Amino acid sequence: MYYEINIDKELAQAEIAFRYYLNQSVQLRNATDIPEQLKYYYRGMLAPTGSAALSFRALFFAMRLQPVLNYIQHSEHPPRVLDLGCGFGLQTLLLSQSGAQVYGIDTAVDEIDEAQRQKIVYEQEYGASLNLDYEAANLFDFHANEPFDAVYSSATLHHIEPAGKAIQAIADLIKPSGWFFLSDENGYSPVQQLIVQKRIGWTSSRHVIRTDPATGKIYPYGRENIRAPFQWARHMRRAGLEPRFIKYCRLLPPVNWPLERLVRGERALRNIPLVAQIAAIGFLLAAQKSSADD
Repeated sequence: MYYEINIDKELAQAEIAFRYYLNQSVQLRNATDIPEQLKYYYRGMLAPTGSAALSFRALFFAMRLQPVLNYIQHSEHPPRVLDLGCGFGLQTLLLSQSGAQVYGIDTAVDEIDEAQRQKIVYEQEYGASLNLDYEAANLFDFHANEPFDAVYSSATLHHIEPAGKAIQAIADLIKPSGWFFLSDENGYSPVQQLIVQKRIGWTSSRHVIRTDPATGKIYPYGRENIRAPFQWARHMRRAGLEPRFIKYCRLLPPVNWPLERLVRGERALRNIPLVAQIAAIGFLLAAQKSSADD
């Protein structure tokens, strides 16, 4: 179930995302017309140019997105992809540029508005028309006109509760034989669990109740409630999604190496199961829905 791919192909696809991230970092640093909230949200992208810290973040961005780019490149037709929890649209924009028909949803209206603005800026600057739309929506209330070829979600599901219901809602949005790509922090890692607990407060619960200001509805919310991949895999199987592979990411410490050396280093470490499970900060878990004939 561990991720296997030719090194040349992985490197080429990772480089696309890596260079994109660095380019977005430059644009964010030089921009004068974007909200401070966006700069805070992507503050990691404001690390000094050429620094190990910036390279570290760009590598994580690239390695977790690479399997999705590989899927898009090998699809017979431009796949319809849902980006669940798209935020300001950083990853959504890249998926669209890579040839997918992308629909991004997020509960934060201001973030969706800014993502729409970023799309318009890109189209005007490059004279391109992206097959990309956004909507402010909650997963449990979202209704698509037709199912998606794939759903991608990064650093979002640790906020959505209950987890089993969320995975079932996602499965219902996917076509038979379609894919779900889940990227999140690694709940196997005791270090990552401690980091998360420190971030939210040592005595804070990861399960809280919130009220939707727009509707008045009360709903459960996960405060960075990260889980181990096997827990996500269990929910996937119950929802009719069969896990196909897992790719552990962000195994290296911040080092200022050339991209090829970084990718090769990540590959070497992720092929040692115990090291990958304990040391990786994040992962991408891919599952496929049963075909209509199954």
